[in-house]
Amino acid sequence: MITVRSCAGLALGAVGALAMSHAAAARPPSQAMRGTLYAPARAFVQKNCAACHSQGGTNGQHDRAYRIMRLDTYADWLASTKIILAVVDTRHLDGKVMPPPKATAQPSDAERLRIVEWLERGSPNTADGK
Repeated sequence: MITVRSCAGLALGAVGALAMSHAAAARPPSQAMRGTLYAPARAFVQKNCAACHSQGGTNGQHDRAYRIMRLDTYADWLASTKIILAVVDTRHLDGKVMPPPKATAQPSDAERLRIVEWLERGSPNTADGK
């Protein structure tokens, strides 16, 4: 027998499942930058880049962006450092900025500078980034 109470329970369950799937889809893949010892870089990519440039990314532009540049591993990062420096460094803007301005996750100037400085040091794979 279907009752108002059972319908309400089903509706709440569906809303809860939808909310959980949306929250899971909003989280970037935790596997981005595997093998990277410098935690700030790993966190930067996971927060700002992984939704498009990491396997399992959830952004609508993922497939196209992932074909252009992958950031699944430290080796992927090293292969793309010139491009990454060009799009992350807003002090010397010479084209596109990443993440795109319409992206919900935007790094602070301090976060960008930390990554730019690490890139300029050659992105050493050490815990302290030096």
